[in-house]
Amino acid sequence: MDIEASKAREVLAANGPDEVSRRISLLRGSMAREGIDVFYVGLSTDLEYLAGIERPLHQYGRLRFWADWVIGGVVGPEGTPVLMLTRHLTKGHLNELGAPIRGLEVVVVNESDEPTEVVAATLRRIAGRDPRTIAINVDAPAALALNLRSIFPAATVSIDTQILATLRSVKSDAELAAMADACELVDRTYEHALGIVRPDMTEIELAREIDAHMISLGAVAPSFKTDIWTMGPSEKRTVGERARDQPIGTGTSLNFDFGAGLRGYCSDFGRTVFIGKPPTRYIEAYGLVVGAQAAGAAALRPGTSASEVDRQARAVIEAGGYGEWFWHRLGHSIGKDTHEPPFLDITDDTLLEEGMCFTIEPSIFIPGEFGCRVEDVYVVTREGGRRMNHVSAEMRTV
Repeated sequence: MDIEASKAREVLAANGPDEVSRRISLLRGSMAREGIDVFYVGLSTDLEYLAGIERPLHQYGRLRFWADWVIGGVVGPEGTPVLMLTRHLTKGHLNELGAPIRGLEVVVVNESDEPTEVVAATLRRIAGRDPRTIAINVDAPAALALNLRSIFPAATVSIDTQILATLRSVKSDAELAAMADACELVDRTYEHALGIVRPDMTEIELAREIDAHMISLGAVAPSFKTDIWTMGPSEKRTVGERARDQPIGTGTSLNFDFGAGLRGYCSDFGRTVFIGKPPTRYIEAYGLVVGAQAAGAAALRPGTSASEVDRQARAVIEAGGYGEWFWHRLGHSIGKDTHEPPFLDITDDTLLEEGMCFTIEPSIFIPGEFGCRVEDVYVVTREGGRRMNHVSAEMRTV
């Protein structure tokens, strides 16, 4: 990936005028079918998707502002959608990476305003009357729902869990291009890590090196906490005990789990490398994991249920005699968030559509013996899953 060329692209892949217009149009179509007068999308990943409002980076302390419950995009049946902002957010923290706001009317709420009055006037103008049905997205603040019910007591205010999730699950060409860049970035970072890993290096040191390398290649931030952990006869730990300040050592399986945030989208990547000479059972298990991923990818076609993809991949590991050690779902949708619905899980019967993106990440984790996993991002196509990562999944030793 040409880093300078990547930096010259849109800061957010969602932010082109055609993308914003297309998404608002799709949302309005769903609103009409569901009888929704106004859809209020609070400050969240959904708002970045709909309107190009950048999410803050991961942090311990959440940024809070006066009357921040009003922040969001308000979409009616027609006309220009409104972006509600507070003055403080607008002046100092709005789209710090520089993404422009397109296709929305901006309404700023000042400290001298009464927020409920501004919201009431805006929603009446957008709906052409007092709205009868108002939907808010599932990640909007609870204060927004409570205030809307107070402002419009005769209206039905509902929390929608499906409409935006369904829209976000199928990726456009612009989104797929951003995700391909994020996947290439982690591929390069993994190859870098293989060149520097040493038995005397600690897990935390390796995790920090991975994070620093992703940032040097242009990532905004890791898309989730980078996890590095070993499993082996001398390591009785479970898969949940990760990234310790201890040497990696030898005779262990070294597990990688990391991803990058880039241009508003995420990657999620996993591999296992054996430090030393791998035992026969590890070689056998690793081959089953690779085979399970291939079976899942082959099943990743439009019209197939998410649960069926999980079943077909899981059957490979079960037939090999390691089924009890593959304890988690096969994968999850991925895009602007690392984990999105739908899920490749026995509980999810969603029918797949072309353009959906999923991780496929089968594993065999046996505490006190070894762990092995491969994880890549795939796009649903008519020919089966197209892998967006390009680094090899072959067994590697150090």
